[in-house]
Amino acid sequence: MTDQRLENALEFANYRATLANQKAKLKDRCEAQLNYAYNGGIFHISESLISFVDSFYRQGKKSMIMLDSNKTPVDIEDVQEFYNQITTRWFESVNEYHRQHNELANKRKVHTLID
Repeated sequence: MTDQRLENALEFANYRATLANQKAKLKDRCEAQLNYAYNGGIFHISESLISFVDSFYRQGKKSMIMLDSNKTPVDIEDVQEFYNQITTRWFESVNEYHRQHNELANKRKVHTLID
């Protein structure tokens, strides 16, 4: 009886550790996909970047200078194109992360988590 409970506890602990590792890998993959190179700069796409660019886009600005993730000034030559590209990338990455996260949530065995 005690051996079975110990075995079940170890199996559950292994499952939880594997699940946490798989979720971390998904998050890291999503974060990596949200890095966006544009005109010599690198931007990390976030809701705040999208809102910031959207505010200039709504004002009718055609171009702007922005600081990228490394605080390097980058000429955004076409604000509308940049806005469309970052929002498309954000939605694709986050939707894929959501889909894969939901798949993980439905897997109940360690071997299914790593397949």
